[in-house]
Amino acid sequence: MRDLSESRILIVDDVRTNVDVLVKALRGEYKLSVALNGESALRSIEKAAPDLVLLDIMMPGLDGYEVCRRLRASAATREIPVMFLSALEEVKNKAQGFEAGGNDYLAKTFEVLEVKARGRGFWGKPVVGGDLPAPGPNRRPIGRRGAGGGPTPCR
Repeated sequence: MRDLSESRILIVDDVRTNVDVLVKALRGEYKLSVALNGESALRSIEKAAPDLVLLDIMMPGLDGYEVCRRLRASAATREIPVMFLSALEEVKNKAQGFEAGGNDYLAKTFEVLEVKARGRGFWGKPVVGGDLPAPGPNRRPIGRRGAGGGPTPCR
C-alpha cells in the first residue's frame, strides 16, 4: 500500500471558496488536483486517475451524480472511491448519491477533520491518535451491539 502522502485527491466543486477550504486543509498531506465542473473532472480523471474524488453534486453542466455514474460505468474508473460533499442534506439526496455509486456522503457544512478521517478509511489507514477528539459523555457509537446481539437503533 502506498504512503498517504503519495495519494492523489481530486476536489470537484464549482464554488471556489469550498475548493480553497479543502485545498488549504489537505495541502501537504496529499497530492491535490482541482476541477471546477463535472466535465473537467472527467477529463482530469482520464489523464491521471486519483485515489479519491471529493465531489460536489450541484454544479452547472454535469452534476455530481452524473459524474459518479460515468465513473462507475467505465472499467478504468469504477473502483475509484467517491465521497460526495454536498449542501443537499435530505435522505433522498444521500440515497441518490449512493445509488449513483458514491462510497460516502457528507453534508456541507462539514468538519475538515471528518473528511480526512473518512478519506483515510478508503485506504485502510486508521485515524491515528490526536486526530479525533475523545468521546464525550453525550456521544454514542452508531450501530453498537445491543443486549440481544443486534444493533442498537440510532435515535
